[in-house]
Amino acid sequence: MFELHQAPAGTYPELEKEQARAFSYLYSAVEGAIAAGLMGGEALHQAHFLWAQVHGLISLHLAGKLAMGCSLEDLLPEVLENLRTVE
Repeated sequence: MFELHQAPAGTYPELEKEQARAFSYLYSAVEGAIAAGLMGGEALHQAHFLWAQVHGLISLHLAGKLAMGCSLEDLLPEVLENLRTVE
């Protein structure tokens, strides 16, 4: 998952099936948040945006690279607030 060089699509169909299943939970949660008025925007775009932002933030945190004056605890609420206000 964290390697830049991945096998071509279709190489591991079972893995791809599980990746789609895992993403479906995030997508469903985003759809629900939009329907409840907690988030704006288009669900598929917001789900990808949230995935990318949180993945990047957690990866930086776990690698000890959040050393520029902000911690995970500082940044996560802002990431979530930014998603909530996107229309």
